[in-house]
Amino acid sequence: MHKLYITAPNLLEEAEALAGITNCFTICNDIPKEDIFLRLGEDGLAVITPHFKPLYIGDIYNKVHLRKNNLAKELLINAIKVKPNSEILIIDATAGLGKDSVLLGLYGYRVLMFERNPFLATIIYYAMNNKIIPSDNLKLIFTNSLDYFKANSNIAPYAIYLDPMFKKQEKSLAKKDMQIIQLLTKDDKNVDAELFKLAYPLCNKLIIKRDSKQSALVTTPLPTYSKQGKTIRYDVYVNNI
Repeated sequence: MHKLYITAPNLLEEAEALAGITNCFTICNDIPKEDIFLRLGEDGLAVITPHFKPLYIGDIYNKVHLRKNNLAKELLINAIKVKPNSEILIIDATAGLGKDSVLLGLYGYRVLMFERNPFLATIIYYAMNNKIIPSDNLKLIFTNSLDYFKANSNIAPYAIYLDPMFKKQEKSLAKKDMQIIQLLTKDDKNVDAELFKLAYPLCNKLIIKRDSKQSALVTTPLPTYSKQGKTIRYDVYVNNI
């Protein structure tokens, strides 16, 4: 169980609502000893870890808004290659903190986010519920994508987006949001190839985010096309279903 620390008794009702999203949090009045936990105070929700100063949820998403005026130039949107409308559904099967989903939603796509980590799912929910990120086109489901795709093989989104963790070995520290994800997912099993096999038959386009120096996620099939940036690329697999 993760810990949700509240700094005042009057925050209990809000904390219970947050904990109820995943039922994976214990609410406490004493500062936890865990390496990472959430703190709910009068000043909002923050991620607490000894690795850096308290990181408020609003600060996680503050630069996303700066990109909304140039959405048509976003590499991911160019990889999808379709104009948004009410019929276009994108599933972000590995939402993380949901930043890519926010951009897709701002552009006009309907986005269904899957996140299996309760800590990350709670952060996304808080950001949406407190209007830190626009949520008009976004929906969050706390679920394991593998289980969801196995149980819902009749879904037909236009595209499914996968963002596997980059396995980099660098001396410099990653950004705080990436450190959060790394702390929370360090023991996760690598199921990316299995997720690919389940997702590919369900959609018109399967989009995989890769480091620009990484090989393709699977050896076959080959990507139909790729969109290359300076440090990342998107491999796109078109499935004419």
